[in-house]
Amino acid sequence: CIPLSAKTGLGVEQLLEMISLKAELMELKADATRSGIGYVLESKPEKGRGPMATILCKQGTVHIGDYFVCGNTVGKVNSLVNSEGFRIQEVGPAVPVAIAGFEALPEVGSLFKVVTYEEYKKAKEEYEKARVAAIKMRAHAIKENIFDNITDIQVKNKSDARELAE
Repeated sequence: CIPLSAKTGLGVEQLLEMISLKAELMELKADATRSGIGYVLESKPEKGRGPMATILCKQGTVHIGDYFVCGNTVGKVNSLVNSEGFRIQEVGPAVPVAIAGFEALPEVGSLFKVVTYEEYKKAKEEYEKARVAAIKMRAHAIKENIFDNITDIQVKNKSDARELAE
């Protein structure tokens, strides 16, 4: 047990040493040479950049220009911004980074995975099909609701200037 205080900073150095020691003993290492895999920590639309998400890479490395699949959306990494607000070219394991380039806003907790261009195209086609199907379902439901609510329609036909037929 390590006494710790965020206000005074008491025990922070000891805690960091213990975490580092524990990681060494457990041999916790991530392979930075493979394609990036991580999880979405937060997502939000940002003016001028579109949908953005902060991810934490669990394995591998993410580079600018990589194609990815993330939950119910896809995209291409347009920019990487670290926690200090600086643009970077790549990010490795255990570093949170904000990514721009999503087709739509991903859900928090979604799996983020760097994929090949072919996998990206296939996932994008499936995503588009699902999106179009959802739009059609909503339109059909709205159309049905409109016609269900209409009970009495009066049609007036102006057949002559003097006569009005109902």
